[in-house]
Amino acid sequence: MANDFLAGTDGDLQIRNGDFVVGPGDEQHIEDYLLSAPGNFKESPHIGIAMQRHIDGGHNARTLAALRKKVQLQLHADGFRINNIDMLLNTANEILSIAINADR
Repeated sequence: MANDFLAGTDGDLQIRNGDFVVGPGDEQHIEDYLLSAPGNFKESPHIGIAMQRHIDGGHNARTLAALRKKVQLQLHADGFRINNIDMLLNTANEILSIAINADR
């Protein structure tokens, strides 16, 4: 498990007693991959899944498999082992939530 500066629910860095809060950052790293889009990190322009683009719109087995593969490749490149990726869909095949079980 990697330690990192921790962000709060608002995305701002947490500060306690005048210092940055440091702790396990794996969940935060996975969330960063999901929320960021390619090009958001100038030093690594290929990083980012842009999950918000995948939330709306109907999906089929092919597009869901491609999205799963994209998540796996990006997290694997950062040293994660993917145990499971679950996506909850509604009746219109729109993604309601995604749960990723991964470890280093």
